[in-house]
Amino acid sequence: MTDNTSSSPPVHRAESLRSRAESLLLGPGRILTAFALALLLGACGGSDSATDGGAGGAGGGGGPGGAAGGAGAPVLDAGPDVVEAGPDVIDPPDPVPTIYAGASHTCHLRLSGEVICWGDGQFGKLGYGNEDNIGDDETPASVGVVDVGGTPVALIANGAATCALLDDQSVKCWGFAMGGQLGYGNADPIGDDELPSSVGSIDVGGAVAQVSGKLDHACALRTDGEVVCWGAANDGRLGYGNTENVGDDETPASVGPVSVGAPVRYVGAGGNHTCVLLEDGDVKCWGQGRFGKTGRGDTLDTGDDETPDSLGTVDLGGKATQLSVGHSHNCVLLESGDVVCWGRNQQGQIGNASTSNVGDDETPASVGPVDVGGGTVVRVVAGSQVTCVLFDDGAVKCWGLGFNGALGYGNLDSIGDDELPSAVGNVDVGAPAVDLALGGSLTCVVTDSGNVRCWGFGGLGRLGYGNTDNVGDDETPASVGDVPAF
Repeated sequence: MTDNTSSSPPVHRAESLRSRAESLLLGPGRILTAFALALLLGACGGSDSATDGGAGGAGGGGGPGGAAGGAGAPVLDAGPDVVEAGPDVIDPPDPVPTIYAGASHTCHLRLSGEVICWGDGQFGKLGYGNEDNIGDDETPASVGVVDVGGTPVALIANGAATCALLDDQSVKCWGFAMGGQLGYGNADPIGDDELPSSVGSIDVGGAVAQVSGKLDHACALRTDGEVVCWGAANDGRLGYGNTENVGDDETPASVGPVSVGAPVRYVGAGGNHTCVLLEDGDVKCWGQGRFGKTGRGDTLDTGDDETPDSLGTVDLGGKATQLSVGHSHNCVLLESGDVVCWGRNQQGQIGNASTSNVGDDETPASVGPVDVGGGTVVRVVAGSQVTCVLFDDGAVKCWGLGFNGALGYGNLDSIGDDELPSAVGNVDVGAPAVDLALGGSLTCVVTDSGNVRCWGFGGLGRLGYGNTDNVGDDETPASVGDVPAF
């Protein structure tokens, strides 16, 4: 996908990527405005299950967060859910376009602030005022840009919805609204027969610095340092000490902030849980404890009848500079440069050459870091059953479930279940990457030329190539080329 804007050149340099990975600091008294930060840095994240939510980059996607969840620190999460901590921004690198991948759709944010989305159009999550799929038999370029009604500086693409953080530090969402996941105090979908520009912003009680969403809940870090969450509250994932949905018949502002108990740099919403990166580099998680995803050595749900301020932090074996919250597993980048992951490991997504969950009866620190095979990691993204890292030279490596070609190695083999990620090479993307997102059994990157390349499951047009063919199952992403978006 080509970004045709020319105000800032595309970026790819090892020094620039490393500086992006050291440039974000979010926290009370030190939160940069969303607009200023997003002009400097990118974001994305996401989830990689065909049925689980992503973020943008991770979405998510999101996000990084998600992102996800850009190659540097995200303002808004779409995935998967990522943040890099470090000194205040000084002499920042040039901005780059960013990519966000959800469960079954993908969105691209251009440097101009224009948004284009493709894939599954159900519930209006693409934002074009209909429920048509895009990218399955037409190119994303043929539909034009989404009328958001403001200037987005970051996005999230989650399970059935899309959200935009605008330059006025407000948030808009569109798509599926059940459970309150859009946050407008009702269950009306948005984007199916109206445009996102026709609705106002979500009332979260203040200006927003960063947001994250994954499956059916979302959280925002406000500029005053408070965290507010809305959507489905099962398992205590919202952190309010109960399991009552928020946003279905009230605004997120009306329930107030989550009692975290410490200053927060970043919040990441997972599939059924939520994690925060604290100012001091510690990580705290709450919600569904299944698979050990909250990292405390048990499988107990938390946040359902207690608040996060009563909980301890995850033993990571060091201080974290980046956090990525996946659907059922999480990863951090430590100050040492090591990657540590915990949670569900059914397909080897933890990367320790086993399929045993981590964090259910041991701490992540006891398992140790992932052996990625050398190189300097500047970004880690946890999806649902896939994990990927971006290196400072623009190389990408992925492990976990290989179904549908989601890892991009030209086969269906899973990696990390009985071998270490160091045993395989990098994905042949065909160009250095500057941004990375994991979605519904798909992976997308933005290359140093500003183009987008995607691989994995092609159903519903989510890869954007004008067909529903899988990519990466018997060919490399480099062989398919750029998504025809502009």
